[in-house]
Amino acid sequence: MRLWIDTLWRPPVAARRVLHSDVKGFGHLTVLGLSWAALMALLALAGHQPSATAGLAVPPARYYAVAAAYVLPLCLLLGEIFARVAAALAGADPRLRRPLRVAFGAVVCTLFVWPDLLAFAVGGFEALGTLVRITAPITALALLAVAGAQLHSAAQVAPARALLAATVGLLAQALVAAPLLR
Repeated sequence: MRLWIDTLWRPPVAARRVLHSDVKGFGHLTVLGLSWAALMALLALAGHQPSATAGLAVPPARYYAVAAAYVLPLCLLLGEIFARVAAALAGADPRLRRPLRVAFGAVVCTLFVWPDLLAFAVGGFEALGTLVRITAPITALALLAVAGAQLHSAAQVAPARALLAATVGLLAQALVAAPLLR
């Protein structure tokens, strides 16, 4: 739990802690995937459906049930894409992918998925559309800030290069995520 909080509030400290431990970051991605799967399952059980599932061979009425089954491995993949691309572009030691995985899991779960779960529990399906317009950009900016700080500190690269590497990592995983997540 402390690593989760440090990742959000003190990214360089968290990155150093991860680099000097046996933490790989997959646990944080798993928490993200399980949380997102729970949200998808709740939406499916409540009978909700997205307005469109363009690109997927899944009828909208079954999308959330199907997504609940694949979102955990998808989150592992997305976190790995983000970490590999960002670390590589920063010219960082491959071990730096570990704190970047932690950052991806902690930031997306805390600022995007958990607020969606809470909004659905409190305000129902209608609350999600409004909330995502706020949480999606905040999550992206927070992830760029956290990962940029980690890359700058741990890889000792210029802040602009760290931010660029994190941005390209975010865009790379978004190319995979966009057609699969609604």
